[in-house]
Parts: sequence; C-alpha cells; structure tokens
Amino acid sequence: MTANGRARGDSFAASGGNGASQCRIGVFGGTFDPVHFGHLKLAEAALSAASLGKLLFMPTHIQPFKQDERVSIGADRVAMLRLAVAGEDRFDVTDVELARGGVSYTIDSLRSLRDGYGGFGGDGETAWFFVVGADMFLSLDKWRERDGLMREFGFVVGRRPGFREDELTERAERFRAEYGTEIVFADDVWMDVSSTDIRGRVSAGESIRGLTPGAVIRYIGDRGLYAGAKDGEGGEEAADGAKRPRLLANTESGGVDDIRAFIRAMENPRRYEHTMRVVDMAKGLARRFGADEDKAVLAALFHDMCKDCMKPGNDLAHAGEAADLMREYGIDDEDILNAVRYHTTGRAHMSRLELVIFLADTLEPSRDYEGVSRLRDFVYGDIRTGALEVLRELNKYLIKSGVEPARDSLEAIRWLEGETGHMLSEKTETDGGIISGKIMRGSPEGGAGHIAADIGRSVGVARDIAGAIDDKKGRDIVILDISGQSSFADCFVNATASNARMLKAIEDGVTDVLQTHGLETKGTEGRPESGWILVDGGDVIVNLFLEEQRATYQIEKIWNDARRVDR
Repeated sequence: MTANGRARGDSFAASGGNGASQCRIGVFGGTFDPVHFGHLKLAEAALSAASLGKLLFMPTHIQPFKQDERVSIGADRVAMLRLAVAGEDRFDVTDVELARGGVSYTIDSLRSLRDGYGGFGGDGETAWFFVVGADMFLSLDKWRERDGLMREFGFVVGRRPGFREDELTERAERFRAEYGTEIVFADDVWMDVSSTDIRGRVSAGESIRGLTPGAVIRYIGDRGLYAGAKDGEGGEEAADGAKRPRLLANTESGGVDDIRAFIRAMENPRRYEHTMRVVDMAKGLARRFGADEDKAVLAALFHDMCKDCMKPGNDLAHAGEAADLMREYGIDDEDILNAVRYHTTGRAHMSRLELVIFLADTLEPSRDYEGVSRLRDFVYGDIRTGALEVLRELNKYLIKSGVEPARDSLEAIRWLEGETGHMLSEKTETDGGIISGKIMRGSPEGGAGHIAADIGRSVGVARDIAGAIDDKKGRDIVILDISGQSSFADCFVNATASNARMLKAIEDGVTDVLQTHGLETKGTEGRPESGWILVDGGDVIVNLFLEEQRATYQIEKIWNDARRVDR
C-alpha cells in the first residue's frame, strides 16, 4: 500500500452477499500500539458481515480525542500490523494518515483513500465502510463532519452482547433514515484484551502470549518496545514462568466452555470450525480405542490455537508454540502437551492420546483429499495400522511435492511398522471387513492392456535414466514400480551421488534422457547443496541424494510394498 492509499493491483470485489459485482472495501482505523487479537477478530467479523472484498488497517498519526497520548513511532506500528496480517490476502495496511501527518480526521482519510482508488456510490462500483467498535459508533456526534461521513461512507459496527444494544439499534435506524447510510453490525466480537494492557504487561515483564500474534511478540522483543515506560507504555516479552494472561484465568476450574470461547476468539472462523470437527472426531476415537476422552477434547481444542499467529511457510511450528502456551496457562499434563506438539508429524512411541489427536486432525470429516475414506476405514479398524498408513501416504505426497518429510514422521513410520508386526500387504483385515491396502491405478474396465503398456513405457524410461546415472558415477540405483500404490506416477528412480557437483551432473543427465524420450521435465525441487534433488518427469520421478540424506529419508522404506525393477 502506498502513502496515498492506492493498492498494489489488488482486486477487492466481494465474493458474494451485498452485490457480488460491487467492490466493497473496509477501513479499520486506530492507534494499533500494538495490534492484538481483539482487533483481528473484529476485522474478520467485518469481512464476513459486510461481504467485504478487502479490509485496510489504517494506523493514526494523532487521534483527535487523544492528542496528548504518547504512541510508538508509525514505522513500528505499521510493521507490527503487517506481521499480524501476513498471509491473509484480504487484509492490507495503509499509512495514509501517517504520511499526511498532523491530527488524523477520519473524514479526510476516507476521502483520500476513496479518491486514490476512484469511484464511490454514483457508479456503484466501489463502496467504502469504516469499521468501528460500538463505543466509537455511539460517539459519532462528536466527530468532524459527521454528516459527510454518514452520507458518503458505510459503517461496520462491532457489537457485543449486553452493551447498550437498544441505543445502538436506535442510533443506526436514525442514521439510516436521515442519511441513507448502510450500517452493518458484526456480532460477538468482544475480547478481554487491550493495547494498554499489553503495554503494561510487557513493561512489568509479564507474558503477552495469547493476546497478540507470535510475530508481533517477537518484534516487540527484538525492538525493545514499551520497555520501562510509565503508565503502562513499555516493556519486553516475559521470561518463562511469567503470570498468565487473564484471558484464561477462568479456565483453572477446567471449564471446557470457557476454553472453547477462548479458542473461538483466537482462531479465524474457518479454523475454529475445523477445530470443532477435530474435537468431535477425537472424542469418538478416544472412546473407541480407550484414550482419555476429556484429555482428547482439551488437546483437540488447543491443537491449532497458534496457527494463525505464525509466519507463512512455517507450517509445523504452530504445534510446538501451542504446547508451550498451554504449559504457560497451567496445563502440565505431558500426554496432552505431546498430543498437541506432535499432531502434525506424529513421532515414535506415540501414546493412544497422541494417535487420536494426530488422526483426528488428519481425517476430520471435512478433509476430502484422494483416498481419505480408505484411510478412515483403516483407522477405525486398528488405530496403529491406520496411523501407519496415514503417515505413509502423507510422506509419499510430500516427497512427490519436493518437500522433505519431518524426521519425526519417518521415525514414527519405522516404529509403527515394528508395533504392527508386519508391512501392510495388498489386503488388510479390519473390523469392517476386507479393504484394499493400495491405491490402484485405473480399473479393469478401463483397459488393463493400455495401462500395462503405459507402465511398460515408464519402466523403459526409468531403466534408461538408471543407465545415465550409472554413466555419471551415481551409485545405489534403485527403480521402484509404484503404479499399484500411486495415482501420480508409475516409477521412482532413486540414486546416491558422492558430492554436490556430481548431483548436478546427474540431474543434467536425467533431463537429457527425458528429452530423448520426448518427455518434458515438469519440475525440479531442491538444490545440490541441500543434498536432495527431485526431478519430476511425470510418470517417472527421480530422487537424487547425497549419502546422508538418502539414509535419513529412506524412500525405499516408505515405499516398501513397491516392486523393485531389475535394471
């Protein structure tokens, strides 16, 4: 976002609701010193309630009603906002008030933004809404050019139960009748958190986890914001053992309803719905397989609580963050903490509760990826056999995508293979009968001869690739026929190189073979320095390793039921 409020080529059309073809943009003003989960919850609710295509956070320079208030410099407040909304395409930050300087009057800022984007009302293409809390909405009579605000802009008002509801309704009806203002209420947005409280906690050396995203907490610590300031303006992140945030002070009695309300405040609506589905499935699995049902509910409630707080691309860290935060809140049952900590990867020697949470998260009813119904059948037959199959399929997908599986997942596979006492065969018995243990490619009716011919061609390509690798001094070359286990490829070719330079030379040789066969390289993942290069040749996938990475990821072990092809 530039200083005059223009966007960087974004499209802000609402996806539905009030005028599917109309651009509807919200503006959320405030000091944001710092931004916290209460702000983010109101912003999420505003998007939904008013069918906004975009919401802009607009930090003030000087608030008209608080002109003597000391605030952090604008650059820090903008930086914290950008960290808080990273990864959410519908959120952005505008520095229009900071760039203008002086006292920040809402009417001037909204007009500047509107004129920067162009168009409002008359052509029906862009509608602008100012997002406010209930108390601010009730103070509009004191605002500069209130009449202009009401005529030119809409409002999204955050409303909380029991707070001056009749007065809010009366005021909205009066403004609608007098000015034709579009006023939308966003309900159930209150959280017991404020920027003043956060500053005070940081200054006192108390924890602010659970009050603002983790990236913001790290920024505050790195910059030393709020350190030693008076009147609640200062401090730094607390060390371990700091006081618990009051948000969960009422959960010491074990009240699940209180915890549920807290999680709902922490998570965006879609994630909260996912969490509730995980809770329901975890209860069922715990009941079926003898895990503690109360512990399963608690772990399921907390398992994703930090996912919206993490930087994009750090997909696994939220589990450990959540477990650490639970301990800070007084939950010290190691079984519950480990169930949350390892719910994304699994690990060796998983307890019944850990298996329950891992599988409930992976298989909850809204998951619709290929083969998920078959995996649920495995799990309801035997939880460890099911977990083994889920982990195998997960790691196969990661390897195909060029992503290194987590070491904990690989160790979990090896442990579960030992615990189940066998490698999964083509047919596996469950309580529900006999189910297939493999993802079959095609069907007999679809022309088995044609499928066999395609696989034969793929094997021929794989053998030529193996020969090229051998010519480049590659070793430990293995060809796997995975056509009976995979819908995305026919063969793997795995090989080891002695050094990074050899890895690159072998990669070039593989590409040449694919071209010779008229095949296009669909993609290459990894670098020689990382010790693993994946070349996607479509029906033939080539994994090239240095020795350490080959030993670590053990692809042949993961695909142990694939047929080895003679070179």
